[in-house]
Amino acid sequence: MLSEMEIGRTLRVATEARRTGLDEIVKASELVEVRPARGQHLSLASRKALNLMIQTAAGEAWRPGDHRVSKKTLRRSHESNDRLDDILREIGSTILEIRHTIDGKPGTLRVPILSASFEPDDSEDSYVTFRFTDEVRALLASSETYAALETKVVLAFKSKYSLALYELGAQLSGRRDPVKTYTVDDLRQVVGVPPKAMTRWQDFRRYVLELAAAEINQLAPFDMTFTPIKNGRSIERVELQFWRKGMAKIVEAKTEIDRHSIGRKARREGKVDKVAIAPALPPLRLSGIPGVPIEDIERLMKAVKRPQDVIARAMDAEKSTPGRGREIIQSALTD
Repeated sequence: MLSEMEIGRTLRVATEARRTGLDEIVKASELVEVRPARGQHLSLASRKALNLMIQTAAGEAWRPGDHRVSKKTLRRSHESNDRLDDILREIGSTILEIRHTIDGKPGTLRVPILSASFEPDDSEDSYVTFRFTDEVRALLASSETYAALETKVVLAFKSKYSLALYELGAQLSGRRDPVKTYTVDDLRQVVGVPPKAMTRWQDFRRYVLELAAAEINQLAPFDMTFTPIKNGRSIERVELQFWRKGMAKIVEAKTEIDRHSIGRKARREGKVDKVAIAPALPPLRLSGIPGVPIEDIERLMKAVKRPQDVIARAMDAEKSTPGRGREIIQSALTD
């Protein structure tokens, strides 16, 4: 039975993002560092969907009973309703292994995530109803630590390994010593590498750790680095570090999140000639960003660092939200 203090603490933490208007997912740390009991982690789309379900339930997640999330919200995890039944089936059938302490005794808790879910056969704008298991509700209510995940960052990842390590970094990056060491086998389980995949260290480093660090460092408010630790000639452990970025780099990461995902990999790998945006100014004189005179663009080129990025972000924003491009340009000129 949860005490009033435990329930109160959970309500305060899990609803903080809503209270402040931040688009964040507050996730109990026990649900961040999980291992699949059957050797199969959640897919990228299913892990994103589960995070969105936790966000929707927020401070009510510990309560018994049903929660509702719109299909439109869940579609943000995979851009289509076609796979929604498979995603709900995957989440509902996954058994997690979680390091947990009960009655002062540490051990491994094996628990399903959902006890039930219901998806009606009507329009894509309808709701999915779901219910957490009693064990997951207890974890959400009694956890001592949480990871605050930025929703836009969660949804931007293209690799499930990047998302798993981002969640771990979100939990650790605010600490005085944001470092954690794993054996290679443990780390493989934490990030969800299948048992027979990438068994060589070189492959694990290249296709999991280096790929994840590149995505995280481009999109997150912290940087990820890793250091292999040898025992003789073999890599036995890996030290992960998650250091908070300075304000300039945080702004740069947020700017990248707001840009279109097309070209993101090329920008990350430095394959885009950013200076090439400058010759595009003459077309702006002909079509332009609605409401922005060419004189403002010329002032921007002289007054702002990396004006090409501001222009590109404004043009991308204008495509989806008319008038947003002008706001971005005006904000850059007045900062």
